[in-house]
Amino acid sequence: MEKIKLSTALLRSRWLKIFRIMKLTTCFLLLFMLHANASVYSQNSKVTMKLENNSLSVILGRIEEVTEYRFFYQNEQIKDVSHQAIDVVNENIDDLVSELLKGTELTFKIVDRNIVIFPKSEADQNVRVQQNLSVKGTVSDSAGNPLPGVTVVLKGTSQGTITDFDGNYTLNNIPGDAVLVFSFVGMSSQEIAVAGKSTLDVVLQDETIGLDEVVAIGYGTVKKSDLTGSVGVVKANQLDQQTNSNLGTAIQGKIAGVSVESAGGAPGAGMNLQIRGAGSLNNNNPLILVDDIAVSSMNNINPNDIESIQVLKDASAAAIYGSRAANGVVLITTKSGKKGAVKITASVDLGMQEVAKTLDLATTDQWTKIITEAATAAGNSVPDIALNPQEPGKGVDWQDEVYRNALVQNYSVGASGGSDNLKYNFSLGYLDQDGIVDKTDYSRLNMRLKSEFQKGRVKVGESILLTQETVHDMPGVGGQGGNVVGASNSHDDSQLLHQK
Repeated sequence: MEKIKLSTALLRSRWLKIFRIMKLTTCFLLLFMLHANASVYSQNSKVTMKLENNSLSVILGRIEEVTEYRFFYQNEQIKDVSHQAIDVVNENIDDLVSELLKGTELTFKIVDRNIVIFPKSEADQNVRVQQNLSVKGTVSDSAGNPLPGVTVVLKGTSQGTITDFDGNYTLNNIPGDAVLVFSFVGMSSQEIAVAGKSTLDVVLQDETIGLDEVVAIGYGTVKKSDLTGSVGVVKANQLDQQTNSNLGTAIQGKIAGVSVESAGGAPGAGMNLQIRGAGSLNNNNPLILVDDIAVSSMNNINPNDIESIQVLKDASAAAIYGSRAANGVVLITTKSGKKGAVKITASVDLGMQEVAKTLDLATTDQWTKIITEAATAAGNSVPDIALNPQEPGKGVDWQDEVYRNALVQNYSVGASGGSDNLKYNFSLGYLDQDGIVDKTDYSRLNMRLKSEFQKGRVKVGESILLTQETVHDMPGVGGQGGNVVGASNSHDDSQLLHQK
C-alpha cells in the first residue's frame, strides 16, 4: 500500500513539472508572436491618400483617421512645416513619414502603433550616449619600437591611462566622438579622433628638440640651461622690431635685471653689459657664449644672425659654467638651416644721425672782450690769442665745422635650406656707420656659415663666424677736452685749423 502511494506522488510531481514547462513555453511563444507582430505591423501598413496645400499637422491628422497610428509631437516644432501636395497609393507608413519630414530638422520613431516626432539633435545626443565603447591599441615610435609609459588622455578630461611595457593601452567607456591625446617626453604630442573605432594604433614622431634640451623647455630651446635658475629670453622676432647696429642695442630694455649702457658716442663703440648690477670691483662682464663657444664681446655680431638670446642671471649658473659665470651668462644661439627648399633673405636698413642740440657759443669779439677784462682784473697779461685772433668779428662756429649729418647703412643677405641629412645656413652682413664728428666712421663685415650633416647615428657640423672691423676714431688735440669735440667749444682755433 505504501509503495502505491509513493508511486502516485512521484507521478503527480512529474506531471506538475511538465505542466510548468508547457506554461513557460506558451508564454515565450506568445511574447515572440506579439513582438514579431509589432515589428512587421509598420511594414505591412499601407496608406492611400491625396491632399493639397496643407500643413504637416493636418496631414498627420488625416493619417490618424485612415490608420491605427497615433502621432505624438510638439506643435512648436512642426507649425512651420507644410507640403504643396500629397498623393500616395499603398505607401508604407515608414516611407510616408520619412518623406513628410524630409528637409526638416525632425526625425521619428515608431513604438508599436505610436509615432513619436522629435528633433534630430536629441536623437544624435542619444546615439552618442549609447555609443560609448572601449578603445585599445599600441603606441610605437617611427622605427616601430613599442613605447612604454606614453600618456593617453581623453581630451578635455582627466580620464586616461599609460601604455604598458609593450606599448599597449586600453580605455573603457569612451564616447564614439571623443578625441584622445597621446604624449611622451621627447616626442611630438598627437590628437586623434576615435570616430567610433575600437582600435587605434599610433606612431609618435621624434620632436625637433633633442632630449638633452627638453629640460629647458620653460626657457626656450637652450642646451644646458639651469631649470631652477632665473632666465631671461629674447627671440628673433623681438630683435627685428627695430633697426640695430649691434647686439647690445638689440636687447637693451628687453630683459629685466640686465643693464645695457653705451661704451661711448663714437661709431662702433659698442655696449657695456651688466647682469643684476656690479658684483665685483674689477671685471663685471658676464660670460658670453655663441653656439656654446665663449667670446670676449658680442658687439661685433650681426643681429640678423641671431635666433635667440638667453640670459642666466643668478648664481646657480655657476653649477654649469663654473666661476666664469659669477657675473651671469649670456647664451646666444645663431640661426640654423631647416629642411626644405633654398630660402633667400635680404634686408637693407638706412638711417641718419645728427646732433640733437649744439651749444650757443660767444662770438670772437665777445670772447676776446671777456678774456681781456678777466686778465686785466687779475693783473695778468692778456693772451696773444685775445690780442690777435685768427678769425676776428663773429669768428668761426667750430661746432658747424666738426659735426655733420651721418649716414648709417646696414645690409644683410642669407641663404638657408636643407634635406633629410644636410641642413645649412649662410649669411653675409655689412655695416657702414659714419660718425657725427667729421672723419670718424666704423665699418663691419660679417660672414657666418652653420651647417649640420647627419647620417644614422653620425652627426657632424660646424659654426663659423668671421668678422672684420675698421674704426676711425676722433683724433686727439691739445687744449680743452683733448679732442676736437672739446676744442670746438673753445676758441683754440690753432688746434682745430691744424686738424682741419
